[in-house]
Amino acid sequence: MSKPRQFRLLVVRTGQTEWDRAGRLSGGADLPLCDDGRADLRATLTQVSDADGEANGVRVLSSEDEASVQTANAIAELLEGTAKALPGLRDVGLGLWEGSLRSELEERRPTAFRRWIDGPWTVTPPEGEPLEEAAIRLREQVIRALEKQKSSIGTVVFVTRPMAWSLIVAWLRGVSAASIKDIQAEPCPLSLHDVDLTELKRTAQAAVASAQA
Repeated sequence: MSKPRQFRLLVVRTGQTEWDRAGRLSGGADLPLCDDGRADLRATLTQVSDADGEANGVRVLSSEDEASVQTANAIAELLEGTAKALPGLRDVGLGLWEGSLRSELEERRPTAFRRWIDGPWTVTPPEGEPLEEAAIRLREQVIRALEKQKSSIGTVVFVTRPMAWSLIVAWLRGVSAASIKDIQAEPCPLSLHDVDLTELKRTAQAAVASAQA
């Protein structure tokens, strides 16, 4: 049976953890949803149900942190699909900044932190993951995941933490790195895309070539 080339992708941003609520940078931290995050999830499930009516053959793929797995499992149950966590969908690693309060970094590292907020491509936190490397990792993971899907799969849902979410959405929308800050600020946690796998591979290769130029 031939592999599918066209997919409907629903990219879902994971709700808040206690660190998010407190203003701490999460990065790759493995934390559950907090009370506000569970409220986010209830609202997200309503939006997911409205966004996609194809319950048959839905696959939900998430990063491995607890909050994303909680979200993915709830979506899979709602859409009568299956859920799986993938290491390549993890959020951008923030190194020594992970767990720090934003207010602390604004005081201790005002210039670097402000540059990172305004243009995260221009600054890598100490021992953190460069954003371009994270973007490549996420694109490769999405493509590998789609290549493995069976022909019966109609919709594929990707559930990731906020920064990874914004990188994937920016790529799927075909917008520049400068748009990431605006995407992160969007109130809606869902982004829906009808894609062709061959075209996705082309845009991923073009993004790498552009970064190396």
